[in-house]
Amino acid sequence: MGGGAGSMTSSRLAIDGGTPLAAQNYHAAMKGQGRTRHGQPEPVRRITGRNSTDEAGLLTLKFERRWINATGSNHAIACRSGALAARLSMVSLGIGFGDEIIFPAGTYFASPETPNGATVIPVDIDPLTLQLDAMAVEAAITPRTKAILAVNLYGTTPDFHGLRAVADKHGIAIVEDATDSMGATFGGMPVGSLGAVSICAFDGAGPISIKGGGGVYATDHDRQALEARRFLLGANEADEVTRHSADVASVSGWSYQLPTERATEALGQLARLERAAAVRGANGRLLSVLMSEIPGVWLPQIVQGATHVYSSFPLLVQPDELGMPESAAPALRDTVRDCIRSEGVWVDCWSPEPIGGHNIWDASRPDSVTAELDLTVGVGPEHQSAEALGACGLVIGRQHSPFSIPHNSATMEAIAGCWHKVMVENAARVRELTYERVDLGSM
Repeated sequence: MGGGAGSMTSSRLAIDGGTPLAAQNYHAAMKGQGRTRHGQPEPVRRITGRNSTDEAGLLTLKFERRWINATGSNHAIACRSGALAARLSMVSLGIGFGDEIIFPAGTYFASPETPNGATVIPVDIDPLTLQLDAMAVEAAITPRTKAILAVNLYGTTPDFHGLRAVADKHGIAIVEDATDSMGATFGGMPVGSLGAVSICAFDGAGPISIKGGGGVYATDHDRQALEARRFLLGANEADEVTRHSADVASVSGWSYQLPTERATEALGQLARLERAAAVRGANGRLLSVLMSEIPGVWLPQIVQGATHVYSSFPLLVQPDELGMPESAAPALRDTVRDCIRSEGVWVDCWSPEPIGGHNIWDASRPDSVTAELDLTVGVGPEHQSAEALGACGLVIGRQHSPFSIPHNSATMEAIAGCWHKVMVENAARVRELTYERVDLGSM
């Protein structure tokens, strides 16, 4: 980390006017995907001319075939948003009004309303892995439960062995959300092939992220694929405004397909996915080792049999290790966030707004196939692990990834060095700043 602790104990925090430890702001070069290794935008092939709509369709079909090869699925349907891919998953499974879908509490998910008003039932996450907990899933199953929405978080997966055992026992489906973890595996199987159907959104900080967004739905089942395709084509016919928007082909049957330029960019990123996943994995593993030496920081475990591509790097602050009461966790989290940012490393609170009782599948919302929502599924007393994540969770790389190409071990050592400076060399000052945030006299 650039020298022993004794050689740096006099370093003043940047938030107090000291010199930032990081030589550069390590999120600046990776604000989005779709860039070359030198940070320049990827070239986007533009399709023009009288046969442009035909070629647009061929590019989308080419991407779908490549997705099938990458995941081992039998069918893939590319579409203009992850929200639409999620809707296709519900349509293909026949899920509608009165049905319930189990979902990990405290999780972000961009989604449209489920057709006919199906309801999300949030359940707690595993306290060791911060992934969906199979035991909590089983406890939440009712006669109305039709699916488990298994969200692969942070770049890795929940325990699909446990989830499949529960799903098979109760005769319900697993919908895998692979957005955060493409390139990872579970039990030797690629992400995107672990559920009855899978969905993936191409936006945010996931391994595949393209300007304007996009998504893909995949399944092994012929009938489910047919139902999803029928819905997609029917939506095209029904929505003239969207059908003739500037960024999609204005021909029946392609309105909600992945637009040409986005398909081209997605193809390029999919071709580089294996190499990118290897770089992310190596960087994340190194940072995990370095961060394990930092007091006041707890890192989640990886599920046995899963690999990790580190689309983000969650951690929890632990005030007791710094001599503070547990109730100081939210104030400590905010203090550490501000100190680390000042040192040149971008870090976010896991929940940037209070976790509320949002229901992102509520049928009372105005219906829109392409509506994008960024909400947090509510938690309650029965969601203690999710509540703890909201209270003391921080995440590195959620929107600004330091794990992807061109970052390497030097970046990881610089990040860990900033945490060492804040949490070890200036632990007393961090406590002082934390106490200034909140009245702890009653603690």
